[in-house]
Amino acid sequence: MQYGFGIDVGGTTCKMGLFDSEGILVEKWENQECLDMHMHGEAMKTVVEIKKKYDAVTTATKYEIK
Repeated sequence: MQYGFGIDVGGTTCKMGLFDSEGILVEKWENQECLDMHMHGEAMKTVVEIKKKYDAVTTATKYEIK
């Protein structure tokens, strides 16, 4: 059987799910500490610097399995 992961780094928490080949959720994981580390990490600092430098706007895209 094949499996796939879905990852959501949202505004309040990080979530991850393991799905089977039919899209059924097999296992899920959620962690606020993950988001806290992401928001205060070096990568996020770089994103903020680039946004300020180029007066950029951040957008999000949602992909769904149909």
